[in-house]
Amino acid sequence: MYSEKLSTYYDNLYSQKDYKSECDLIVKYSKIKDTLLDIGCGTMTHSIILSDFFKDVLSTDLSAPMINVGIKKITEKGINNVTTFNGPISDIKLNTPFNTIISMFNVVNHINTVNNLISYFKTVSNLLSKDGVFIFDCWNGTACRIDPPKEIMEKSIPHDFHTILTKTKTETNLFESWSLMNTDVNLYFESELVDNFSFSLLQKLWTPDVLKDICEMCGLSVTKIIPYFDDSILANEKDYRLTFICEKLN
Repeated sequence: MYSEKLSTYYDNLYSQKDYKSECDLIVKYSKIKDTLLDIGCGTMTHSIILSDFFKDVLSTDLSAPMINVGIKKITEKGINNVTTFNGPISDIKLNTPFNTIISMFNVVNHINTVNNLISYFKTVSNLLSKDGVFIFDCWNGTACRIDPPKEIMEKSIPHDFHTILTKTKTETNLFESWSLMNTDVNLYFESELVDNFSFSLLQKLWTPDVLKDICEMCGLSVTKIIPYFDDSILANEKDYRLTFICEKLN
């Protein structure tokens, strides 16, 4: 899904995302700030910000193009406490467990079967230290049933002297609990089209109860479910985006 072309423009497409607030919450709930594992790190924006707060950060992703963009960023910034791993987390060779593990930007929604989801959470639990913290965000499958995703969404994103226009067409199957988002991206310099590409994201619409049950089955206690990185209140069925804060069961 995360191709060379998408990775090139990824940071521009999500330039309005509030990474700092997300990282502030991660820092707040992390008990020990020695080691951090960032699963599905993308271009490593979270990892870069959090490298100021943790001694060592391991950033991992299945997409080599995304990892390569992140490596370029940490090299340019002279960051030396972030290392990378391109591959499934089950292949990580563990020396010591991680104090904090994060999985941002709906990584769990890219996992499309129950068996794979169980395997994912089991691996996270095995990689997490005693009393370690696991934080992830996701779409709320229950909210998507109450108010299905918009079929068409368009955005205009300013970038330097360019404008990026995106148009996303979403097909949702609530019986099988998935949404397929097909996005066309056009990059304009003034009024001239200078680049364009398309990408698709298939997302499984897991409901909070299923995620909570599987977490606990895998040795992770869900201590709090909040609206998207807002810990002033607890989440409800209508919150489209959720953040789970978990701890490893003793």
